[in-house]
Amino acid sequence: MSNEEGKKVVFGDKEYEVDELSDQAKMIVSELEFLNPQLEQTNKMMVELQGAFQHLTKRLGTEIGHFNDNERDNNEREDSGD
Repeated sequence: MSNEEGKKVVFGDKEYEVDELSDQAKMIVSELEFLNPQLEQTNKMMVELQGAFQHLTKRLGTEIGHFNDNERDNNEREDSGD
């Protein structure tokens, strides 16, 4: 972990100087800093996967004739971007 001078961490409503924390707390801060971008990336991927799943579910419903003609027309327009 890089101990940048003046680096702070906010926990709850209190602010702490990282260089004044215990070694164990510094290690935990470092681990959280490592995990945070991974969590953000995973959340973005989850949104993309959910969108793809919904899109493919609509396409399948249209393909197998699950929707009535009006729903089928609406779904085809959504698929084409109109």
